[in-house]
Amino acid sequence: MHERPMVSELWAYHTTRMLKESRIDHTFQIAVSDDASARVCKDYNLDFVRTENNPIGAKWNAALTAALEKEWDYLLISGDDDVLSPELIQIAKREFHKHTPHFGFRQIYFLCAKYKKAVKFGPSTRNKNLIGAGRFIHRSAIEKIGSNWWESELNKGLDNSLEKILTENGFPSVAIETDRPLMADVKTSKNIWSFSKHRNYSEPVSFEDATAFFYPEDLQRLSEITRLEKKSGGYKCDLKITDRNGNICASYQMDLDEWSVNHSDGVCKINITSVVD
Repeated sequence: MHERPMVSELWAYHTTRMLKESRIDHTFQIAVSDDASARVCKDYNLDFVRTENNPIGAKWNAALTAALEKEWDYLLISGDDDVLSPELIQIAKREFHKHTPHFGFRQIYFLCAKYKKAVKFGPSTRNKNLIGAGRFIHRSAIEKIGSNWWESELNKGLDNSLEKILTENGFPSVAIETDRPLMADVKTSKNIWSFSKHRNYSEPVSFEDATAFFYPEDLQRLSEITRLEKKSGGYKCDLKITDRNGNICASYQMDLDEWSVNHSDGVCKINITSVVD
């Protein structure tokens, strides 16, 4: 967790309720990097370690080291912006009984909290690995490899790095195929990977469909996040939009991030004449 307490609280409420209703024995181990995140953990009675947010690899290793002091069979990896469906947990239960050492899913919804847009990301030639969120790993695999799973200096690419390490040590991933994503990643201005980075290789879907498994209280919190994101503003750009012949179609000011979310590249040429903070 790091400097997005509203998103962290949405995750904490949803995940604690979902796991309680699933009747799975569970414990939490969170890595936090700021006071607001620590307060969320205290409010929901979640165990946490305090560590720097940079680099992320070292932060995740610190959480895993603390988690290994507890008793459990499977590790579930989740960011504090990842909302998992209760159905995902029920599917995981079946894999627990099979003693599958390393499994997960290859579909996820990405949500733009600011503009209430959503896309569906699935397996493709671009990436056939598991999604980082919703990945389950048996303790035996972790104890064989050791607690330093992630290269300490990494800030990006941690999911692919982990998949490579597991495969090299004899624990290749098992992908659980479903007809739709069973988790959603809530994107705000605080994310390492923005919503617009994902939309070019994902399928647009309705925001309502992508949040169908959210609890009513989740949706209320999400609406408050939307309000705060819009209030925060962003970069304002004076745009001149021309067709392929150079004729000006329109000229106006708007949010740069709103353009990236709502329009497709290659249809119009965008000339940014000025940027206002």
